[in-house]
Amino acid sequence: MIITHITADNLLKYRHLELGDLPRQGVITISGQNESGKSSIGETVCFALFGRTFSIGDDDITRVIRWGETRCSVRLGFAVADKEYEIARFLDSEGNHGVRLYHAGEKDRPIARGINTVSEALDELLGYQFEEFVESFYLAQREITTPHPHSHAIKTMAGISALERVAEELALDIENEKRKIPDTTEQIEMVEVDVNALAIEPGHLEDLQTRHESISQAGDALRERDESLNKATNDYYSALPRISSVKTRKRFTSFLAFISVLCALAAGGAWYLFNKIPDSTYTAQLSGLLEQYVPIWHEKYISQLELGFAVSAGTFLVFWLISLIMGRKVSGLKKNGDALADQLLAVQEPIPGLADDQPIEIPAEAETDTEPASDNEDTDDDEIIIEPTIDDNEPPAIETADLLAIRRCKRDADSTKALLSGTQQQLQNRMTLQHHLQEMLESSISHEQDRLSKMDALTGVIDNLKARLDEYKRRIQLREMADELINSAARHLSQRFNKDLRELASSTLPLFTEGRYEHLHIDSDLNVRAFSNLKRDFMDLDEISSGTQRQIMLAVRLALSQELVNTTIGGNQFIFLDEPFAFFDQTRTRNAMAILPKLSDEIRQIWVIAQEFPEDTEYDRAIICSREYDNLPPDTM
Repeated sequence: MIITHITADNLLKYRHLELGDLPRQGVITISGQNESGKSSIGETVCFALFGRTFSIGDDDITRVIRWGETRCSVRLGFAVADKEYEIARFLDSEGNHGVRLYHAGEKDRPIARGINTVSEALDELLGYQFEEFVESFYLAQREITTPHPHSHAIKTMAGISALERVAEELALDIENEKRKIPDTTEQIEMVEVDVNALAIEPGHLEDLQTRHESISQAGDALRERDESLNKATNDYYSALPRISSVKTRKRFTSFLAFISVLCALAAGGAWYLFNKIPDSTYTAQLSGLLEQYVPIWHEKYISQLELGFAVSAGTFLVFWLISLIMGRKVSGLKKNGDALADQLLAVQEPIPGLADDQPIEIPAEAETDTEPASDNEDTDDDEIIIEPTIDDNEPPAIETADLLAIRRCKRDADSTKALLSGTQQQLQNRMTLQHHLQEMLESSISHEQDRLSKMDALTGVIDNLKARLDEYKRRIQLREMADELINSAARHLSQRFNKDLRELASSTLPLFTEGRYEHLHIDSDLNVRAFSNLKRDFMDLDEISSGTQRQIMLAVRLALSQELVNTTIGGNQFIFLDEPFAFFDQTRTRNAMAILPKLSDEIRQIWVIAQEFPEDTEYDRAIICSREYDNLPPDTM
């Protein structure tokens, strides 16, 4: 993570703070007198990212609001890999706290909103939380004089804190398990008596379910037949008047076609006689008849006989086509008769499942509305036996002549209704029987399932009780083994972390101490000791001068930062050092400032706070603070 810009209002010392165009690589120096607001910049960064600071906890977080103001806000821009982000946070004196995380330039489309949601998103994006941040990338002024080698964050980096929590929980579990071992033998015997009393018959439920499936399918078939029969009946009733009407129109158009063809023959014959054989005896007779019976006849009309022939012939074709269409329509409507006849035959066919003579056993406690089939039926206290039967007074099959009349649609609606009533009653009787059998089977299945559920529950209780004694002992043994393994793993992780940390710190320590201290020793408790080339031995921190202590702890802090980069986030990262050179002389400060940019390829942006820096200090951005103004830069407002 690299910081790109910071804007804050009414936060800590500053009424307004604005730092833009920050260099993404190099050293950023912050200098000024005591209480000039240098540390406020670092705490502003901390508050923007995590909603708290090193010196102010969650309970007193409203103290970050500038004295006399009721609200503060901060907006921090940062880059992770090749993506730009901004986080905006506000807080008022009433404790109202809001925060949003979004891509740079997309303020109205936040990635996350709300304290917990943004915290989780930042943890996933950056790879660390507040505790790891203040133990690695953020070195507060007060902290460097009192290092915390046993802090939770450092143990978290090494993977030890989680193991310690597990070890504590294991110890509590072991004590609890030793107190929970009960005597369950009597309970097991009591439950076994209840299981035996159920007398479950294996496979009985499966048999009932198979029969229920068969009866259910029979019901579907019956309902389908009923729907099909009703539809075919309605279609038949609807088709009868239409067939009569269409037949009437067909006969009328056939008659007109016949008249048209006679007219066409007459007109054609007359035209032939007058134009082809005008001197024939037939022509003279036709002319005499026309003059006698058609007063308006004149020889000038002979030329129009051809037109009359054409008109009559065309009229014949039109009526013939209409008659043909009517005939096809009658044939189509008569298909409803075929459909009805087919459905009547289908209803007569037996339904699989309803012809089964196997009796159905219904437990007495599950029986509700069902009555015994007869007074002579054998029953006992446990079950009632119902034998499925079909009404013997079913109507006889429909005669072939009736079916033929229906197919030809020659039975009217009233006579057809009388014919169908017996068939529909037969179908309804079968549907009633199927529904009754299905209800009985469902009742029996439900009762058997309840009994099986009781047996399963009781069997589960027995299994749990039998396993509990051995489980308690086994869990105690496993926890003791786990505790031993965890302690071993913690030692291994500590040694590996110490080794990595020691190697990283030892690579920078000689640079800060001008070669006087080259090696560090970090024991299993994370206590730090430095090897003195002068004394040829490891020395505790309290044996070393305060300036050298800070050099050593600065090397350790940089090593922790590098270790966190290596093990979690990767990529470029900033580091914030608040007064790391408080006890350094000019030479130490100058050397340290020259060394810092060269220590890591990943830690690119280095913020350093000091009251003043040597005049020849090289930096990429200098920020100067003063007690005299509460805006930064001072000409911002």
